[in-house]
Amino acid sequence: MRTIVYIDGFNLYHCAVSRTAYKWLDLPAFGDGLAGPNHTVVRVKYFTAKLKDLPHSPGSQQRQFIYWRALGTLPRLDVHLGKFSNDSDLREPVRMVKEEIGLPVGVCNPAGGRKDQLVGSFTRPLREWMLRDSQLPTNLTAAAGAFHKPPTW
Repeated sequence: MRTIVYIDGFNLYHCAVSRTAYKWLDLPAFGDGLAGPNHTVVRVKYFTAKLKDLPHSPGSQQRQFIYWRALGTLPRLDVHLGKFSNDSDLREPVRMVKEEIGLPVGVCNPAGGRKDQLVGSFTRPLREWMLRDSQLPTNLTAAAGAFHKPPTW
């Protein structure tokens, strides 16, 4: 089944990635693991927003920029910049795909079950191996030259 994966960057980072060593995440590879063997992930759409440097996390904007640069090397990925919000902004697209188009929608909520969670046709749990096995190479090259994973996050 041809599949498009939509990722809420804020929820993924803060609920599943921030306390792990797996921050250098290859999002299309992660989407492949999440979707499973019966799905061919043709696109990954990553929704994120620009960070502000905070006193407890100096350099966060620079690290985010380097990560976005790394993501720019991935051919199946679209990065959508917006403003921080919760997953309620995905409710209408999920409903439309399920009810109006009639296609199945899978939901993986890294925050776990919540009363306001999205309801898809099916759910997928997020497993640590999906993060571990979906890391970008430490060193990458883009049009502007070579760069590497930040030493700290």
